[in-house]
Parts: sequence; C-alpha cells; structure tokens
Amino acid sequence: MDITVEKYKTRFIAVFGEKVWEKFNKKFRNKHQIENDFQTIDEIEMHLKKYIEHIDKVKNFFNTDNKHFLRFILICIEKVNRIESRKYHFSLPLNQDGGNEKMWEIEHIIPCKSFEKQISDAKFASEHKHHLSNLTLISRSLNGKENYKTASFNKKKELIQSYDEGNLYINLIFREEVESEEDLRALFEKRGESLKEDFHNIFFNNNKWNLTIFYEIILADSE
Repeated sequence: MDITVEKYKTRFIAVFGEKVWEKFNKKFRNKHQIENDFQTIDEIEMHLKKYIEHIDKVKNFFNTDNKHFLRFILICIEKVNRIESRKYHFSLPLNQDGGNEKMWEIEHIIPCKSFEKQISDAKFASEHKHHLSNLTLISRSLNGKENYKTASFNKKKELIQSYDEGNLYINLIFREEVESEEDLRALFEKRGESLKEDFHNIFFNNNKWNLTIFYEIILADSE
C-alpha cells in the first residue's frame, strides 16, 4: 500500500489517539530518533513489528508504560473482528476542549479492589489482575456509574447488556456463564490467550509478517 509517513501518522492518531502515537514513537527509540520522528515507511513498519512482538513480555498492561499499548491492542482486535465496531471512534476525548480523558476508557473487568475476593488463588490474581485477560474498553457513560465500577463479574454482565459495549467482540466474556471460581479462572485464561492470538493474526498471515489488514481495515477506518 502506498502511504506517506505523514499520512500514516495522521491515520494512526485518528484511530488510536495522540498519546498512543507518542508512546509508540518513544518505545525502544533513543532521544535522537524520537526528536527526528520517522523518516520512511519502512522505518515505521520495522518499528511497528518490534512494538507488536513485545506483547509477550508485558506483565502489567495497566501501568503508565503499557496502558497506551493496551489501547492499541484492544482497538485493533475490536475493529478487525466486528464490522459494526468500525464506526466507533474509540479515542475521542470526553470533553470538546480536549484533555486526557476519553469517551472510551481502559477498565478492569473484575475491579482491582475486589479481585482477591472473587479469585482466591493468589498466584492467579497476581498474574491476571492487570493483564490483558482482565482489561477491556468501556464507555465513560457506563464506567462512570459507581454501581458498575465496583460490581462483581456477574453483576457487570447484567449491567453491560443495555449498553453498546455489551456487543463488542472484546467483551464477549460478559456473555459467558460462570458458576464457580474455577469457571472464572478458566474463562480469564482463555480470554487472555485468545486475545493474544487475535492480535498476532492481524499482523502475521501463516506466521509471515503482513500489514494488509492493518492498513486496509484498521488505519483505513480514519479516512
């Protein structure tokens, strides 16, 4: 696909947001490279490959260094796997005057404060509390409601059904039946593995690096 560096940057920011671009630009790059931005599409694509492949090294997706990478991951997966979601602008600011708050927020599926109450296995809790398996995108209109933010998994399942995000691909977990803690652990294990596989398949076709889907579905969405 023929695309200039400037056009790539414009599309990227439109889909993922300015902050995600800033973090993408800085990741694995020295001060000189950051200040000079990217000079060619080949340079960007080589950097993108390195950026994508470090998903397996991330333990905490919710910290400052990785939260924007997580937003990149979730938006990519959602737009590729659900056609209806391509109409959403997940990175629009909450307020018209800008600011860092977004209309769609990164949020824990099981709240941090009650994770150990719902999952008693300490090792599992440590591995999954801030992992891809327990994080998703939720609209501010729902996530701003206290009864949702602090709700148990089963209660969130009820509340989310009357909101758009109840239909999102990345939120299919809320349609699953859970009768025990063992069921819940298995569900989160499966979700984490499935989302990583979905993400990998966007950029690799039969394990060969291929950006067709990224350009034609994800970045094209901003046109």
